[in-house]
Amino acid sequence: GGDPERLEVADSRVTGAELAEQSRTADRAIERVSTGIAAFVGSELPLGRFGTVDEVARVVTFVCSRQASLVNGACIAVDGGQSRSNI
Repeated sequence: GGDPERLEVADSRVTGAELAEQSRTADRAIERVSTGIAAFVGSELPLGRFGTVDEVARVVTFVCSRQASLVNGACIAVDGGQSRSNI
């Protein structure tokens, strides 16, 4: 039970300095991941960036349009060349 409006603290002995260090540790981890993603994008994506929602939406709009009436059972990679080939 307990009052839903009341915040329970697991360990009230945690200091502000410890919380600050945990925050800095989290920031460093995010920075490492961001650096890893940037390296991946630079080495694996021919366009050097991820696609935008608008770019993907344009392909979906085309496939759903009458202009694509002859398209049947096709696999269309909308990945900026990341897959490089379906073969």
